[in-house]
Amino acid sequence: MTSTLGRDVSVSEPGSGNTLSTAALPRKGRVAPRTVLLVASFGALLAFLDATIVNVAFPSIRESFPEATIGSISWVLNAYNIVLAAFMIVCGRLSDLLGRRRVYISGILLFTLASAWCAAATSIDVLVIARIFQALGAAMLIPASLALVVEAFPGEHRAHAIGLWGAAAAVAAGLGPPIGGALVASGGWRWAFLINIPLGIAALVLSRRVLVESRAPGRRRMPDLLGAVLLAGAMGLGTTALIKAHEWGAGDPLLWAVVGGCLALFGGFVLSSRRHPSPLLDVDLLRSRPFLISNVVTLIAGAGFFAYLLTNILWLQYVWNYDVFRAGLALVPGALTAAVVAGVLGPVASRRGYRGVIVLGSLVWVAAFVWYVRGVGTDPAFLREWLPGQILSGIGVGATLPLLGSLALEAVPGGRSATASAIISSTRQVGGVLGISILVIILGTPTPQTVVDLLRDGWTLSIVCFVLCAIGALFLGADRAPAEAPTPATLLTGSGREPAGLARGSREASGPATGGPLASVQATGSSLFSQLPAETRDRITGRATPSTIPAGALIVRQGDVADSLFVLVSGRAEVVIGDQSVRELGPGAVIGELALLTGSTRSASVRARRDCEVLEIDRSDLEESVWNDPAAMSALVATLAHQLAEARPPQMEVMHPGVVAVVAATAGAPVHEVAEALRDRLSTHLRVAVLRAATDGALDRVERAHDRVLLVSSGEDPGWTDACRRQADVVVLVARAGEVPTLQPSDRHQPDVVVVGRPASEAELATWSSFDPWQVTVVAERELGGGVARLAARLAGRSLGLVLSGGGARALSHVGVLLELEESGIHIDRLAGASFGAIIAAAYASGQTAEQVEALTYGEMVRGKPFSDYTVPRVALVRGRRTDDVMERTFGDLQIERLPRQFRCVSVDLLTRSLVVFRNGSLREAVRASSRLPGLFPPIATSSQLLVDGGVLDNTPVSVLRERREGPLVVVNVTMGAKPSPPRVPGTATTTPPPSAKPTRAIRVPMLGETLLRTMMIGGSADAAQQYPDAHVISPSPMGVGLLEFHQLDRMIESGRAAARDLLDRVGDDLGASSRQ
Repeated sequence: MTSTLGRDVSVSEPGSGNTLSTAALPRKGRVAPRTVLLVASFGALLAFLDATIVNVAFPSIRESFPEATIGSISWVLNAYNIVLAAFMIVCGRLSDLLGRRRVYISGILLFTLASAWCAAATSIDVLVIARIFQALGAAMLIPASLALVVEAFPGEHRAHAIGLWGAAAAVAAGLGPPIGGALVASGGWRWAFLINIPLGIAALVLSRRVLVESRAPGRRRMPDLLGAVLLAGAMGLGTTALIKAHEWGAGDPLLWAVVGGCLALFGGFVLSSRRHPSPLLDVDLLRSRPFLISNVVTLIAGAGFFAYLLTNILWLQYVWNYDVFRAGLALVPGALTAAVVAGVLGPVASRRGYRGVIVLGSLVWVAAFVWYVRGVGTDPAFLREWLPGQILSGIGVGATLPLLGSLALEAVPGGRSATASAIISSTRQVGGVLGISILVIILGTPTPQTVVDLLRDGWTLSIVCFVLCAIGALFLGADRAPAEAPTPATLLTGSGREPAGLARGSREASGPATGGPLASVQATGSSLFSQLPAETRDRITGRATPSTIPAGALIVRQGDVADSLFVLVSGRAEVVIGDQSVRELGPGAVIGELALLTGSTRSASVRARRDCEVLEIDRSDLEESVWNDPAAMSALVATLAHQLAEARPPQMEVMHPGVVAVVAATAGAPVHEVAEALRDRLSTHLRVAVLRAATDGALDRVERAHDRVLLVSSGEDPGWTDACRRQADVVVLVARAGEVPTLQPSDRHQPDVVVVGRPASEAELATWSSFDPWQVTVVAERELGGGVARLAARLAGRSLGLVLSGGGARALSHVGVLLELEESGIHIDRLAGASFGAIIAAAYASGQTAEQVEALTYGEMVRGKPFSDYTVPRVALVRGRRTDDVMERTFGDLQIERLPRQFRCVSVDLLTRSLVVFRNGSLREAVRASSRLPGLFPPIATSSQLLVDGGVLDNTPVSVLRERREGPLVVVNVTMGAKPSPPRVPGTATTTPPPSAKPTRAIRVPMLGETLLRTMMIGGSADAAQQYPDAHVISPSPMGVGLLEFHQLDRMIESGRAAARDLLDRVGDDLGASSRQ
């Protein structure tokens, strides 16, 4: 609704605004999880393929070394399984520690080289040694492969992905026999190892091109290498005792020496595990019932599985007299059936529960080998006798081993996936060692007369194992899939503070009430004269000297002797200490009273921001009016005591921009159209008046009655134009594109510039940059309403600002905050940041969506590895060239003042030890300077400055968005050491919990990167919630992420999302209402 005050003044009453929403967008720019699954499974296929190929090659190896016994040749299998079982957990821990991609690629390389060595072996001893190194490579790549898959898939699809990975392993096992048979038949057993060389090279190329590095968060320790060696030794001696017991006899001292050595080494392993901070057997994992029982059942199933694999090969070649190729083909149906069943039953078990499926699978497995024992005769009958057993055993495998692995991995946090997968795989290999060892004891030295019965005994061994599996699976727990463990982000969310005065529909206080010159003083209950008797105020008023202080002039000067005080009747002033403006003053403020009363010099200057009407009260007049009046003196002392009790350190206090000048800056500028567009936007929430000509006393009168006053000048009256610029709190210069400015820059204001018309050229925009603008907005003339929406929101004090702190890779949580706010329809118009927070803020301020910022950080920070150009640490650890290239690609020639969203960032000048604020100029150079962590990067040297990371002095640069009171602020604090705080009621004090009576653990020593970051940012790590009580402060959980662990992007995004959701849940619609335009 619009009314008119005279010819030149129009007033609008607040209405209601519209709510905008932004739909959530899917992620882009990531490597598809299925691609990761394919590439990671391809590497693991090498290890699984090799295991079954070597089983098929067993008879061929025996023919090449006829002097060797079956027990000796079994070490080709057992040495591999022992080392694989002993070191897979260590390598799983190493992949969590050093990086899963790095360990995976290293494992492929070692496995490929060792395969070449195996192929060149000239004796059983050399072959066994080469197999040990091949097993080390497999121990590296298998857990890292599965961990890469776990990391790539979100929680709701993770179990299915694990099942597919297991199915791929089953396919590899199925392809092994026919491939191995063909290779052995055509070129001998050496080709079973040579096949790994081209496959290994292909896996290396694909891995380097596709996979992205990932590590586990949290504290990192080297795993128990000594424990792994002791475990390998114990398993080796134990296997030797099992194999040689029949040959040596119970009375042979050597047998008991071997058994004693096995027990001693195993005891050493247990002792090492108890003492080492990162043992092979993690007690915390073993406390999980599903994880523990899954491993026990896997141990038994592994024994039966490896035993029957070798038994089947021996039966086909020695009983049915199949050649090696036909023997390999005969094992394909079981492996393929297992792959299909695992792929089908994995999702079913994940939804319906694992226990029932695994029990049934074990029983089907039992039925398969009952069939083999009773239904398979000595005459070859593949379709009638062998194929049914293969299908049944395939069903048993697919319904058991992969699901046990999925269940075990679902029972542990995703950050320890490599370790957990290594444990389950090691358990399976230990079972394999046990099963093959027992099988070798059963077989002994078979003869044509005994081989059939002995091999049937081998199948009976598998039956016993699978019956035990079914019994053990009954103890897995409730027949439901375990819920995914909550991430720390869902348990630990940040705290927020709700600023006062943000409720929807709230208004600012009107200007002072009319009345005597000190009426406004009386209204401000904490001012010096608020409690004085009315007659005393009248005496002071009668003796005071009124005067006008022009804009920009000093009312009082710092260091001067105080002989009077001033009362601000109208206008705006600012308190200045040194060169820093620390507070704004409005009508009713008393200036210089403490210095006058104490007889000291003035501690600060006060400068008029607009033309100010003041009353000057002389010392003698004050003494005569107050000193001689006991009641007035008592009231004055009480007021002074209250002020001293409420005293606080100087900090920036800014008032709302009550008067806005909208001034034509070129001859044809559509100033009235822009003013109307601004009024329409502002009147949605505020009472707005428009003045288009000078009227005596109109400004004070209108300002008292309205929230905002627009002073509009077309430039035709230079005197009115000058008055508008002088009286305004904020100046908006309006220009038409292509026209030359008709005004000169002013050093009193940083104006907002609105350029209307066609897209301006770089040269033209550079002209407006010379005005030192607060922000430059380019808008089409037909879109004025929407084009000035962000400017109107800032003028209304409803523009939402976001402050993003530094914190290395932990600052990736800012992306999650942006995604959550954007998906909730929250508009962010202003951003500020320090260090890596400045990079995120700059990307979003440049007009990118939150999804595009996520894709940018993934592409540049995760895949691009910009911090890896290390150098000799003379001035820094890295050169910084790669990060400079990132800045160039991302920000190019963008200028801060011309961004779609307002942007500020900070740096530190080492020469002056002062904070440097970037409000305009090159966005690329500003962000470079803000994110130059000293020690990690070399400082940036200019002609007069040496710039380093802004987080050194101010890691949460809230002050740069509070220079004008443009709206509420959300501060995201991810400083090293910042901990998530529980929600608390706004305005209440932060309490510290009492110290616990229980002894606490010793404070951990952080890693080098974290120590560096904490040290560098110690000056900017103040508690943001206490420092800025009028802002929403959230502290996303750090999730244990280190300085440069940018591969933890998804983890930190979820942490940021959780903190933002917590904020939105607690403030309700207030935050959204304040940001809607």
